[in-house]
Amino acid sequence: MYAERQLAYAPTPYSYTPTSTLSATINVDEELKLANNSAERDLYESLAEIYSIIVTLEALERAFLKDSVSETDYTDTCSRLLKQYKSNLTDDSVARAFGSLESFKLEWNLEVPRATDRLKIGLPATVEAPSRAPGAPSGGGAGAAATHIVSASENFITLFDAIKMNMLSKDTLHPILVETIQAVNKVTDRDFENKAKIVQWLITLNQMRAAQDLSDEQARELQFDMNLAYDGFKATLEASPVTINQNVQFFHQRRFSDHEEEILDVLDLPQIYTKPSSKQLLDTLSLLSLEPQSWDKTATQSKPKVRSNGVPQYLTRIVSSPLTWIQDDAEKEKIWDSASLRLSERSGRTGMGAISRSFRIPLSAETTNSSSTMKPVITTSDEQDTTIDVKIHEPALTEDNLGLKTWASSFVFARNWHNLRDRIPLVFGKDKNATILELGAGTGLVGIAAAAVLGAQVLLTDLPEIVPNLERNIASNEETIDSRNGSAQAAMLDWTTPEKIIYPEDTEGKRPLVAEAESSKYPLVVAADPIYSKEHPAWLVQTINCHLARGPDARVLIQIPIREAYAEERADLKDRMVKIGLEICHEQTEIGYDDWSDGQGEELSEVECWMGMWKWKDA
Repeated sequence: MYAERQLAYAPTPYSYTPTSTLSATINVDEELKLANNSAERDLYESLAEIYSIIVTLEALERAFLKDSVSETDYTDTCSRLLKQYKSNLTDDSVARAFGSLESFKLEWNLEVPRATDRLKIGLPATVEAPSRAPGAPSGGGAGAAATHIVSASENFITLFDAIKMNMLSKDTLHPILVETIQAVNKVTDRDFENKAKIVQWLITLNQMRAAQDLSDEQARELQFDMNLAYDGFKATLEASPVTINQNVQFFHQRRFSDHEEEILDVLDLPQIYTKPSSKQLLDTLSLLSLEPQSWDKTATQSKPKVRSNGVPQYLTRIVSSPLTWIQDDAEKEKIWDSASLRLSERSGRTGMGAISRSFRIPLSAETTNSSSTMKPVITTSDEQDTTIDVKIHEPALTEDNLGLKTWASSFVFARNWHNLRDRIPLVFGKDKNATILELGAGTGLVGIAAAAVLGAQVLLTDLPEIVPNLERNIASNEETIDSRNGSAQAAMLDWTTPEKIIYPEDTEGKRPLVAEAESSKYPLVVAADPIYSKEHPAWLVQTINCHLARGPDARVLIQIPIREAYAEERADLKDRMVKIGLEICHEQTEIGYDDWSDGQGEELSEVECWMGMWKWKDA
């Protein structure tokens, strides 16, 4: 059969001739399976997509070099391709099969030098080196230039912070570096000294796995190189027609006009390795002092604020340094003492030393808010004639003695006295000589403010260990109280024995050191933040019942922060007040601010405060 026609295949060396018994059939319509399962198919599709991205990117780079594509189209397309390339390699199985860019190119015989460079850098050429006139900032004038300069500086500082906090993974550092080079290029396209180091580190990070960390040695090299690049960046700007100082000054003016704060980074401060003078260190430590919070939103910013990140470590380095370059031992002691004090201020309120602060209290009544929620009364700096400053000293907190601290509810209470005056008729209507009794006065802010704002007589009471500081604060504000025709005095009162009010010895003989055998009656009893244990509601109510005058005009004012942990105690207090015959005749809530923080000097915490005014139900 086969001998009758010409063979359709090349003869074998052995003149092999197939026989009719050997046959094979091929179905041209049958699908050829390249993968055994869906996982393999997805893998091959991802590798094929990577291949096409590389080839497309090479063509795009060539087109851009020939001006065949606009900068905008190039940047958009290149950015999209780079994102797709990275996205494909986030899959572990794809990354393993891909290996490295060089091995992938070798395996598939790819000659793509321009795409290789672009993939290593990870940024479009227009971002890496924008095409503008040399040294020209981006559009928008001096304001825009200042914005870009500060933005670039902030990116450098963010990078330094990440390194110092040991955040060394690629997925942390690479985005910061990208934002840094972009911000720098918005300011200037000059190839300033060590700018190339930013690009080199972009290449290094771009070749790492997302979760891979730099080694300690690499981290030190990165910080060193970025410091050099930052110095080069600033040097370039100083040589520019518009200097960095002018730009930053413009930017700061704009920020402050919007009531924003100037914020410095710890790296902006004199570093120990530069051997700063004693004056520089003492000035810096003064800058780092945490001013006691008065919770007055209108207080002006008297000095720049320093970010808290890294400040404790900075202070610790000063304390532990022998300061060998400073010859004066007395100056060294000042520096160490000041640094230690700054550290204690950042150890939380319980670790902080004694502080003194001033609270601005309004005198004039605002328009009454009909809502049950009163908004904070905000005064401006030119309203000195309608406000008073109450000076409060707070000793260092020891043995968890919470009465030595001024709490949010006390300030909320104190600044609302002028709004409450019309609701206490007996004190300001029928009996101008009536005395207000404050229970658990603490640092005395509420009672002192009442004496000054209302021109009233106030007796501030607390436990024996609290009273000495109460007397100190009353004396500090005596001139203000007298000018308002008020008076204030401190006494000891233990709620477990409410009938005894003990007056400290008075050199002028106004009050002897005796305990009143019979309880006095007061037309107005007030308390701020009085509940810290399960026993307090019962003790407080029995003390109120002992000292509150009977009659239709008698009132009780209680201000309580709404703390979730004391919900049962608040409910218990209200139940006990009702049981002794009192009822609520007015209530309101307001947001206050407290500084019971972790010592980092950050924003004040919000505290919702509830005030209830009580009167005798059947009087």
